[in-house]
Amino acid sequence: MTDNMNTTDFTPEKSLQLISEMIEKSRKDFEKDSGTPMIVWGLTVTAVSAAVAYLLMTTGNPYWNFLWFAIPAIGYPLAYFTYGKKDEKRAKNFLGTAISGVWGTFGVLSILIAVIACFFFNEAIGYITPMIILLLGFSTTLTGLFVRNYVISSGGFITAVAGSVLSIAVSPETMPLLLAGSAVIALLIPGIILNLRKK
Repeated sequence: MTDNMNTTDFTPEKSLQLISEMIEKSRKDFEKDSGTPMIVWGLTVTAVSAAVAYLLMTTGNPYWNFLWFAIPAIGYPLAYFTYGKKDEKRAKNFLGTAISGVWGTFGVLSILIAVIACFFFNEAIGYITPMIILLLGFSTTLTGLFVRNYVISSGGFITAVAGSVLSIAVSPETMPLLLAGSAVIALLIPGIILNLRKK
């Protein structure tokens, strides 16, 4: 070993500064690239919800609720072809991993709730949509707080509160319209705003 060997000394202050800079860069990268995913999923949820609402109100057949499974069936392939390939090439960081974890958990819980409800169809049908709306609002709010973006967090908070309150007043047939509105507020509008900012 030699005395003139190059070493890098990181003081606690420099380490904190480096971590802060990495988090800030991750936040800006997320804001720059998150508009399209939010629009894709917002449009998918809104379109399927509107279709379910229309079919329930015109036919009165509750089995049209099985159409909810079209959301992941349409959304995941659409997401892959619109932005998924770009995501695969992007370097992973803590913030991106945390946000992916939030939305991955939301997706798994939503599908599980829907699958479990299939076994208790008549008893559970009125509770599925409010639970998913609450999860959607919570996930969106967390995402906005992670990246310190008030547009995203406000949309999520409004969705969670207003969706939960309104779900008490609406009928089961019109409940899908409530989810459609929630997707517009929590996903579609913030996604459009983020994309407009990027331009």
